[in-house]
Amino acid sequence: MDAYDELLFNLKDIEMVGQIGGLLGWDQEVLMPPKAAAIRAEQLAWISKTGHEKITHPRIGELLEELEARNDLDDIQAANIRLARDSYDKATKLPTEFVSELAKHRSKSQFSWIEARAKDDFSIFRDDLAKMVDFARQKADYLGYDELRYDALLDLYESGLTVSR
Repeated sequence: MDAYDELLFNLKDIEMVGQIGGLLGWDQEVLMPPKAAAIRAEQLAWISKTGHEKITHPRIGELLEELEARNDLDDIQAANIRLARDSYDKATKLPTEFVSELAKHRSKSQFSWIEARAKDDFSIFRDDLAKMVDFARQKADYLGYDELRYDALLDLYESGLTVSR
């Protein structure tokens, strides 16, 4: 298997893990009973950790380096490598334990948010929201930024986007 095929094989595997996480999240919001929240938080933490370990595996970095040195790639292959490099570089800045804890807390927070809305009492959600904001700050610090923490978070959704542009 050549390096590009190996990279694609790994990226498909990583995408599958992400899709499983998405299904778990969807089920949590649509079908899952509230008493299953603790185990679902553990499941989402594990699947996030697994996906993170796969995208940050040293072999992914080796493949990217090898492929970036080649000049025989077509436009689609080059674009795939560019996008994979961006994902790899961002992911390697985040500790795996941080990614896992963030996923766990996000899952747990979902139920306090639902309860707060149902009771029209947002003090129920206050502590979870504060912790999510702390996670966002930590994530921005791990990722790095030039001017504003928010720039690091914006870049996750639109590469190169900052508050000023």
